[in-house]
Amino acid sequence: MRHCIPHREILEYVDEADIGLAVVESKNRSGEYGRMLGSVAGRIAHMSERPVTIVKTSVEGE
Repeated sequence: MRHCIPHREILEYVDEADIGLAVVESKNRSGEYGRMLGSVAGRIAHMSERPVTIVKTSVEGE
């Protein structure tokens, strides 16, 4: 099993593969739970030197 920091791995892959536009999913979590976890998608968008599109999806049961 490989352990990693998700946003770093994704950003490295985007650069290595010369991706022109990264499209990432972000679960639309409610309340404190969403704020506590932070967002891998948000980190990717903030740290990427390339364009990023975030697609919001709902979380069933919330």
